[in-house]
Amino acid sequence: YFSNGGLAGFNTHYGCPASCDYCFEAGKKLLFRDPDAVISEISRMVSTGIKSFHLCDSEFNSDSEYSENFAAALVEANLDINWSLYIKPRPWSEKLFSNLERSGARIVTVSVDSRQLHENDAEKQNMMEMISACRNAGMRIAIDLITGNPGESLDSTRDAISFFKASRPDTVGINSYIRLYPETKIMGIILENDDMKSNLISKTAKTPLSPTFYNHIGVEALVEIISGDPIFKIEGFERTSNYERLGK
Repeated sequence: YFSNGGLAGFNTHYGCPASCDYCFEAGKKLLFRDPDAVISEISRMVSTGIKSFHLCDSEFNSDSEYSENFAAALVEANLDINWSLYIKPRPWSEKLFSNLERSGARIVTVSVDSRQLHENDAEKQNMMEMISACRNAGMRIAIDLITGNPGESLDSTRDAISFFKASRPDTVGINSYIRLYPETKIMGIILENDDMKSNLISKTAKTPLSPTFYNHIGVEALVEIISGDPIFKIEGFERTSNYERLGK
């Protein structure tokens, strides 16, 4: 596994307080692990020769106090590791990024919804500041961009891609095929709209191994909007993720 590029994983908490329509973890109770227990777990893996890790949380910064304290504790542990993680656009701080870098974090991937970015100039300003702060701390930053939600216009997608063309994170992975999970809000929205149902892509949709996707933005449209900018990758056509493209 490791000889073929696999990474060890660890997690700091379960659940998520956000309310994203498409996510089955949305609104789940936050359950935090004891930082000392997590660090002990990482330390045991390091003792076997493992040095590269990826965080298994949905997003690391669900709670600002916990994430800052955990990052500081990992710095104090001085384990000589390198790791990658996912975060949300908020909350964050320069102190958090500084401690993440000192703890061995090398790549931060930010999960971004194009609708929220398009509809709120404050989110664009926040994202600009986050990209700058992450770089100033010495880490690379990747964007995991979800776009093409039910009812979302192509203008929103254009705006988000235009924004990242200007702000220049290290890489942007574009996800326009949205996987549907039972009991999510997005599933109910689609099933109540015949036009939206025509955009479902599925073979059997009976098991997790036969997933259903929603898509109304074609690859051709994305290619035209990207117009050859090399920082953008349309997900689903390469067997790599953002952190793999940037290197461990």
